[in-house]
Amino acid sequence: MRRLFGYSDVARRWRCRAADELASRTKGATSRPALLASLSVALTLVSALALAPPSSAALDPGCDRARPAIAHYAGGVTLDPQPLGAPIPCMVFTGPTTDSAALGVTGAGTVFYGPIEFEEGVLPAPEKIALPTIVVRSRDRGASWERDVPGTAGLPLPIHGGLTDWLSVDPETSRVWYASPTLPCGATVSWSDDEGQTWSHNLNSGCPDQGANALIEGPAPLGGEQPAGYRHVVYYCANAGEVPLGNDSFLVCQKSLDGGQTFAYVGSSPDEVPPPEDCGTTIRQTRVGAVGRDGNLYFPQNVCGQGAALRLAVSGDEGASWRYEPIMQTRVENLYPPALAVDAKNNLYLAWKGAGGLPYLTISRNQGRSWSAPLEIAAPGVTQIRQLAVTARRARHISLSYLGSTDGGQTFNAYITETSNALAAQPLFWSASVNDPATPVAVSGTSETFGDRIQFLNGTIDAHGTPWAAFHCAFTVLCPEARTGIAAHLAKVRLAG
Repeated sequence: MRRLFGYSDVARRWRCRAADELASRTKGATSRPALLASLSVALTLVSALALAPPSSAALDPGCDRARPAIAHYAGGVTLDPQPLGAPIPCMVFTGPTTDSAALGVTGAGTVFYGPIEFEEGVLPAPEKIALPTIVVRSRDRGASWERDVPGTAGLPLPIHGGLTDWLSVDPETSRVWYASPTLPCGATVSWSDDEGQTWSHNLNSGCPDQGANALIEGPAPLGGEQPAGYRHVVYYCANAGEVPLGNDSFLVCQKSLDGGQTFAYVGSSPDEVPPPEDCGTTIRQTRVGAVGRDGNLYFPQNVCGQGAALRLAVSGDEGASWRYEPIMQTRVENLYPPALAVDAKNNLYLAWKGAGGLPYLTISRNQGRSWSAPLEIAAPGVTQIRQLAVTARRARHISLSYLGSTDGGQTFNAYITETSNALAAQPLFWSASVNDPATPVAVSGTSETFGDRIQFLNGTIDAHGTPWAAFHCAFTVLCPEARTGIAAHLAKVRLAG
């Protein structure tokens, strides 16, 4: 298994030399709908070119040029002919992992992935969630990975456990965050401002939050308390936990105004406390969302006791109080974290697993007061999904990651779907399985127990506009030895001329 910290045999086989130059564009449009569709494709290609990093002429490690992404509209409607400029799927292995799959990319291009087991193979699931974890980083876009230990000062030992760890990189500050639940409650929060060379820590953010956690950050809202020493307000949110409130079905958030050094309870929960009887005692309505560019907290809710309904909880005072905006009545099979993202223009994007077990997307341009009709955005041929994550960065540019099945749920592949023009009347999506579907990353019987379950996936869009995503591969032909992390992205190509 040590080989997984570099190229695997599969990854080496996929290594690319260079992208072919593409010299022509789609021509012809005899009707207004066709003209609009062609214009949409052209705008998307222009956006892709503008975002392409300087190195895009040569593809990255782990890329498979033989399987370019497919261009399609919502509902899996494939374009025919396919436009030029298709992104190329790329994936590499990162090392043995546990429940979560999280990834971030700094402004300098360093890729971080976590959690990674500090001592692999010592214990099986579920006991291994008690083992320490670390992160790994790559300075060469996934060609090789270094073990990075967020340990205590002077002691190169990990201080994080293996249960639902959270990793992210803030796109504005490039601060790397790594957080995990601690006992009896609260979280251990670590951060690095120098590409993981050194780390600072808060060994316990305090009770009562515990598990199903996320760490988010953003500007203070108008009139809100201002941070000092770090430009953003930082929020750590999780279940209320088994102690001392005695119920884990509502969300609790704490905030830090000093960059994570201290945390304090925000003052209220977006959930009802105690939860409604229709919710049971272990089903939390709210998922942690995002901090908007306006400083508001935007958290999506799968509302219990109201049929099939999505709602948005909004706080304009750093979590002290909440208001609620209805989104729509719709079937919600699951609202996976992270379910909501905000772009540079404060457009909100909400994704969920809905009717037929497929991924859906709705958009708000006005702080959640109204929402677009939902779009079914699965890659062509995908008939059901497991897990779903959405991320955004520049205006209108979003990406989604999920495990998708094309054979009725017998096997699952790791998909990235992106669009550079999400606000168009008919957005053009690019989708690809980052692994070769002949060697899936999961099968129907893949364990979902603690330590081997897929708690959540996440992703990011880097400074050049490249969508990245984190996945697991678990006990398949592709990764027969153990549960293994995957870092993946869609590589951009340039048109000639």
